[in-house]
Amino acid sequence: MTVRIDETDRKILAQLQRDASQSLDDIAREVGSSKTPVWNRIRKLREAGVIGQQTVVLDSEALGFEACFFVLIRTSEHEAAWQAAFLKALQDRPEVQEAHRLAGDIDYILKV
Repeated sequence: MTVRIDETDRKILAQLQRDASQSLDDIAREVGSSKTPVWNRIRKLREAGVIGQQTVVLDSEALGFEACFFVLIRTSEHEAAWQAAFLKALQDRPEVQEAHRLAGDIDYILKV
């Protein structure tokens, strides 16, 4: 299902992407609206699946991580069972921050 998003929705989404912890009053002020319509739009965008989970961005330096690494993985295994086991193994590794499947010579890229 395609969701129609107007300019106000785009502004709200941009504000949420910038800082999802800001208050409805702050978002409304930035997009030129009031609190209740902004809340209703956010609710509808969530219900439509446009807005998924909200997360926080951690400061790696503050946590004592000196560097961020990207690991490129090439494999000859492409069966669904192997991929499921591989992704499960990655989920069990807290140092893996992100994992992406790629097209081309490299099969996966991990952010650790």
